[in-house]
Parts: sequence; C-alpha cells; structure tokens
Amino acid sequence: MDKNDFYDNVFLSRGEEIYTNKYIASLRDDVVNRNNYIIPNEGHQEMFLTTKAQIAIYSGVRGAGKTSAMLMSVYPYTDKEFFSGVILRNEKNDSAGAGGIADESKVYLKQFGIYKASFMNMNWSFLSGGTLKFEYYSDAYKDFVKRFQGKELAFIGVDEITQIPFKYFCYLFANNRNAYGYRNILRGTCNPNGDSWVYDFLKGEYRDVNGNIRPKYIDERGAPVQENNGKILYFFKYGDRPDECFWGATKEDVYMQGKREMDMLFNSDPNYQKYIHHPKNLSLSFTLISGVVSDNKAMMSNGGEYVAKMGMLSRDDLNNNALGLWTRASDSESLVSSKDMDSFFNNPEIQSSDFRCITADMSGSGRGDAAVLFYWEGFHLVDCEFLQVGAETLKRACDRMMEKYNVQRDHFCYDATSIGSTYEEYFNGSVKFIAGLPAFDKKTIYLAGRKQDVSNYRNVRGQVFDELATRIRSHGYSIDKELLYKSFGGKMLIDHFREEYTVIARTESNQATFQAMEKKEMKRKIGHSPNFIDCWTIREYLNLYYENNKKNIRREGAYLL
Repeated sequence: MDKNDFYDNVFLSRGEEIYTNKYIASLRDDVVNRNNYIIPNEGHQEMFLTTKAQIAIYSGVRGAGKTSAMLMSVYPYTDKEFFSGVILRNEKNDSAGAGGIADESKVYLKQFGIYKASFMNMNWSFLSGGTLKFEYYSDAYKDFVKRFQGKELAFIGVDEITQIPFKYFCYLFANNRNAYGYRNILRGTCNPNGDSWVYDFLKGEYRDVNGNIRPKYIDERGAPVQENNGKILYFFKYGDRPDECFWGATKEDVYMQGKREMDMLFNSDPNYQKYIHHPKNLSLSFTLISGVVSDNKAMMSNGGEYVAKMGMLSRDDLNNNALGLWTRASDSESLVSSKDMDSFFNNPEIQSSDFRCITADMSGSGRGDAAVLFYWEGFHLVDCEFLQVGAETLKRACDRMMEKYNVQRDHFCYDATSIGSTYEEYFNGSVKFIAGLPAFDKKTIYLAGRKQDVSNYRNVRGQVFDELATRIRSHGYSIDKELLYKSFGGKMLIDHFREEYTVIARTESNQATFQAMEKKEMKRKIGHSPNFIDCWTIREYLNLYYENNKKNIRREGAYLL
C-alpha cells in the first residue's frame, strides 16, 4: 500500500506522517481486525482527547469508553523524559485486579514502558524515563495532603471523579505543575451522579459573550446541555463549595464578576504581574464532554444487545448509567433527602446546649460488624471512633472517650438491644437504648370501657428515627468539618453518611403507627449494617429519655442555689 493511501498529502509534503480521516474510518469499520488497533471512538472520545481545556471531565453512559479515554490521555507524555503523572481511584484496590484501570492500562501503554505492580505500588516506567502512578484518595485529608505535598504532576487523572471529595480535588491543583514545559492538565471520568459535588459544580448558569445568562453544562432536568457539550468555559473559585465559582464564556466575563476576589489574589504578590499580566488570567478553562454508547462501535455490535441489557437497570441506575441524566438517587422511601444531608454537612456549628454526651452502637467479638462511638456537644458532632475490637477493648475505648471529654456515665448511651445487652453490668448507671420498648408518646386510654395503650409508633426505635429525620430536615444538627473528612474503616465519615442515610426510612405499610425500616431491609439496601446511622439515632433517644424522665441537666461549673 502506498503512503498516499493512508497519510495526509499536505502533512506528508512537510515530512509529517499523519493518517487521513478516511483511513482511520476504514480501520474502525474493519470488524475482523478492529481489535488489533487502538483508535479513539469518533465523536465524544476524540473530543475529550483533543480539548484544549485545562480541566476536562468525560461523563456519560456505560460503554462510552471513559476508562480507555483516560488512559489514552497519557499518550502525549509517554516520550517525555521527566514526566510524572497519576491516575487516582477511591481505594488502592479499585485500580488493581482484573478489569481495574491499572489492569486495563496494560493494553494501552505496554509499548511505551514497563508496568510494575505490588500491593503498595502500581506504576508505569516509560522507556523515555517518565512515570505514571496509580494512586488513591480514601485516606484522611491530612494524610492525603502529606502524600502529595511537593509533588509536580503534569497529568492528573481522576477515574470516577464524582467520588473524590471536592476538598481533595481542589488540593490536587497545587500539584498540577512541572518545571519542564510540559502541558499541565487534569482529566476526570464518571457516570452522571446528581448526588455528587460535580453536579453542583456543573449545574446553574453562566454569562455568555453578549452578557446573556445561559445554562452551563446540566439543565434543570439533569440532562446535559447539548450546545455546550465539549465547549470550553472559564471559571474562578472564590469559596469552599463547588457552587461558589464565577463562570463565563471568556476570561473577561469571569473577571467582570469576580474583580474584587481576583484582584486580591493578583495583588498579593508584586511579581505576579510579570508572569500573569492581568487578573483575568487567573481564570481556569473547563469543559464537560457527555459521551454516548452509540460512539462505541464495538458495544453496538450484536444488534445493540448491550443497550437492551441496560434496560434491566433500576430506575436510578437507568437514569444515570443508560440515559446519561444527572438525577439524584430516589428518596421515595427515605425520610431525609440528599439535599438535607448536604445541608447537614455545611450547617454552621449549632450551639444548642452545653449537654455533652457519648452515643455508642456496640459490637461483640470485633469480627465483621464494628462499633461506632460519637461524642456530642448539644447536637454538634465533635468526634468519632470506629472500632473492630473485642468486648474488653471496646469497654476500655468507651471509658477513654468518657474520660477524654469529661462525660459522666449517665450521659453515655449505648444500644443494648441485642449484643449490647452483654455490657449492662459493666456500664451500670449509663442509659440503655432497647429498640423494642414502647415509644415515649405511649398513652393509656379507655375505649368502650376497655383499657388500651395507644402510640403513634410501633416502638421507640420508630420514634427515634422519626425524631432524627425531623431534626435533620430542620437543620438541627452540625458536624466538625475536619471530622467529616476523616477516614474510618477505609472510608471518610462523609461517605459513610452518604451511603447510609437512605435507611432513615419507614416501612411501606398500611398500619397507622410509624415503623422504622427493619434492620434486615437496611442491610439489604446498603449491603451492611448502618452502624453510623444507628449511633446517630441514639442521640435522639438520649434526648427523649431526659425530656420524659424530667432529669435536671446541670451545667458544669455553674453556681446554682
């Protein structure tokens, strides 16, 4: 075959061997030999690989080629001698194993270097001298910062970017730099997720070149704004939340909105003017590319069988993974919504009382199920412990927390429903929560001359779940912000809450009395016991216990006659 048959004549005349679109299209259509080539899918995958945006997220349905697009994004750096880059997943093991992105990388990068893998280290050493490492971000924020502090990374990829906390994502920008003139980019991939910070970052409006207000990348229905698919917009972040950004079609538009904040940063160092030239250049470029499975000819083979199988997904999964909609998970069963939880995460510290207490969801042997301890000041959550230990060690841990915060035994409340009942003798004088006891609102009435007990709840467990949901919805709880991002059992506390909050629900029943979701249904719904939510509900029990026992709670250090 002559070179002119597959190289572009114009580039060839200049000594550059660039394939023609026609030749690439013929390779994509070659069903027999297609798997012998690595070729980006025509359309959105090509768009992701060629965008000039500093930050680009490739979102879309399953089968749109997001993982392969992430790996192909590394190609421009494989011949760079001093290149350092990372691709991050939530847990270390998420990248490893069959089908993980590290495993998939062997297909895309094997010709450029050597893959080295151990439990603690997965990386590519390219023949040029550069390196690409597979990293994680599930550790506590301070540990995450310590691991990345001082690193210079020209390429940062975040697979499933909706899972990384916004605070962690922002810190990565301090590392997206190099001293060798390589292009610095940050790339993310994900399925749409309306419960994530990415949704909050991408929804809303921006100001176009004519000053008109237009939707950014996601409309009010959660659907991608097609006219902005792959379009570069500019932003400047002025706050700590993902929605605290100025957006515009140009850097000038952003500067018009954020002049005060951008001037403040620009003028903080007199040398910035030599390099940045104007405050408008503090804006960053961004694009969202929403892929579709029809771009992927391999997935569309067999008469669209893959698309048909996606029709078996649940309603929420169908919206996110098949229809590409940024919708929030269904809250039809839950008594609180994801928006309520977002408010709890961001509520200012609530100084509702000086009542200090500890609540405990107990465990037994330490194998499997874990114990969770919460320390509260009023309804502000200050500290947490997550313990997979035996009974004796757990007793000592409870005592240490009480001693640490000067909490008296009668302000320590633990779940004594099943396993917790074994601790009754040791924690004598503490408050016991027993789920099956009658609710505090139980009243005795006479109906047709017969004595009858009535309550709005099947038991006290139902009452504490209802009280918890009511207080969350009314913004009655707050939490220490550092605690929120601290890791417990390999997962940050905020992720435990996001995973478990859906079990704050009542059973589907025609009964007049309120009944909380059964524990076995909770386990089925989230895959394990909701230890953190259970520990939270005990705070409501303690509140009801003292209200109904009318026990005086004296403020320590106060003089009362």
